[in-house]
This record gives sequence, C-alpha cells and structure tokens, in this order.
Amino acid sequence: MARMRKKVAGLAAAAAFTLASGAFAREASAMALWGYSEFQMPGPEVFPRYVEMIRRYSDQYRGLTSACTTAPTAFCTYIGEWAELIREAEARRGIEQIERVNSYFNRFRYIPDEVNWRTVDYWATPLQFYDVNGDCEDYAISKYYTLRGLGYGPSQMRIVLVMDENLGVHHAILAIDVGNDILILDNQISGVVSASRVAHYTPILSLNEAGAWRHH
Repeated sequence: MARMRKKVAGLAAAAAFTLASGAFAREASAMALWGYSEFQMPGPEVFPRYVEMIRRYSDQYRGLTSACTTAPTAFCTYIGEWAELIREAEARRGIEQIERVNSYFNRFRYIPDEVNWRTVDYWATPLQFYDVNGDCEDYAISKYYTLRGLGYGPSQMRIVLVMDENLGVHHAILAIDVGNDILILDNQISGVVSASRVAHYTPILSLNEAGAWRHH
C-alpha cells in the first residue's frame, strides 16, 4: 500500500513538471475524434482552469506528505482509497482495467459546480472529487489520473470538451486511444463504449497535461 500511495502522490508532481517544463511539445500526438480535424494549440496553458487544477492538485499532495503522518485529514483517507483502487486495477488487464476505473467513479454523485463551489465552472482535483463529488469534468479528471497511475500516458488519453447535440449543453468526457479504437468514458453512460457508438457529441477542445487541441 505504501508503494501505491507514493505512486498516487507522484502523479501530481509529474503533471506539474510537464506543465512547467513545456514537455507538451514532445508528447503531442493526434487523436481522430468522430472524424473532426484538430489543431494543436501551444499547450494546456490556453485553458487556465485546467492548469490551475493541476497546480492545486500538486500543492495538495505536497501539503499532505507530512500531514498524513502527524495530523491525518479526510484527504489522507481518500489517498488510501484511491491507492487501493489502483492496486486492485493493476491485477486486471486491458479493457477490464479501464472498465473498472470507469465504473468506480461513475458511482459518485453528480453535483453541479454552482452547488459545490458557488461558481459556474470549477475543475476539481481527484481529492476534491472524493470529498464532495462533482460534475462532468471532475469525473473525467479522476479517471484520467487513475489511468495515468496504471501506466497510460498523455499520448493515449485526453479530457474532451464536447457539445451534447441531444441536450444542447456542453459536457466533458475522457477519450482513450487503445490502438485499434478510441474508447469513451462518460459519466452519462454506464459502460465504456467505442467512440463509433456515440453519435451525439461534437468535440470542441481536448487536453491533458501534455497539450491542448481545438477540433473543427
């Protein structure tokens, strides 16, 4: 378990380092989403809410390094639960890993940002999501970083902002390139599905700590 806790903590540091070092220029890779063209932007800094979330995420772990030993908080419990999820998922392979992560976080309650944070758009860290649940991008963020802990890299995954053409609202999902397909992890869909089976989303922007892309 101690090894898993260190892995979880290392994810935050790695994400912050990627942003600070400009490594997005070396990590970029194309991901065809529903046949739309994409244009790579200078880096994730073009979306400040995401960058601020990564920095907050890194700061939370730095602050917990000693606190979890001297004065444990609820966040320390969440780190343990998260580490246990990663440990359990490591015993699975391929799509079973992805399905486990998706189903685990889809059981969290959907709560709008206006209720949790008194603002229209707040990107929560995984620990904040554990603490107070959240909305669509919070599901995608927690799934993304859990899969990072399982060995999936930025070149394989993106958090995607889409227009839900059925409901006429913006939404956020996680897309994973598994080589022969792109899989969609969506809090509105119970299981992991191929992008080819999802016809009601129009991609707008996709991003991770390695880059950002506009779709058209």
